[in-house]
Amino acid sequence: MKLTMQHKMKDWDVLKTVCGLDEKFVEKVKAFDVPKKILGKKVKQTAYIQLQHIISAWDIKTEEDLHKWTAKAFGISNIKKCPIIDFIRLTIAFSDVAGEAGKLFMDLRRECKDSDLKTKLEELKTKHKSSILAEIMIASQGAYTQQQAAELPWMFAYDILERQTLEYDKSVIQSEEMEKKSKRNGRTKSA
Repeated sequence: MKLTMQHKMKDWDVLKTVCGLDEKFVEKVKAFDVPKKILGKKVKQTAYIQLQHIISAWDIKTEEDLHKWTAKAFGISNIKKCPIIDFIRLTIAFSDVAGEAGKLFMDLRRECKDSDLKTKLEELKTKHKSSILAEIMIASQGAYTQQQAAELPWMFAYDILERQTLEYDKSVIQSEEMEKKSKRNGRTKSA
C-alpha cells in the first residue's frame, strides 16, 4: 500500500497496522523533508519548539502522547486533518530534536570527583525535569518567570544554561589554579 498526501491522520488508526508491517516505513517517511507548511500554516523550525514541549517529550510513553505533544510543539490544532506523511514526519522530527536536546542538557551536568561529596550532593539534587525551568529563572537573574521560561525556544533556554555552566567551569578552573599556585608558593617558602 502506498500512502499519498490524500491519506489523513483521521485514517491513521486503521492504516497504522498496515504501515507497521512495512519494516522500512519510518525510513521511507524520513526520506521526506520536514514540511514547511501543514494545513496552510507555516511549520516552525525545530530550534524554536518551546522548552516545555521538549521537557514533556522526555516522558512520552504512548503513540497518542507523541501525537498530542507533536501537535502542541508545532502549533497544530486539528491532527485528524493533517496528511499522514507530513504529520508522521513531524513526529519523527519532534522525537529526534527532543532526544538531541536531552543529550545537550545532560552534557551540561557537572560531576563531583570526590565520591563522599558526590554522594551527599546527589541527595540534594531534584529528580524533576521541570527544575530546568527554575535553573533558567536563576540563570537569567529573574528576567523570566517559570511560565516564560517554559515558553522559551528550547535552543535559547539551552544557551542560557550553557552560559551558566561555562561560568561555573571558569570559576572551578580559576579556583584550582589559585590552589596550585598557593601550594607551589607554600613549598617554595618552606624549602
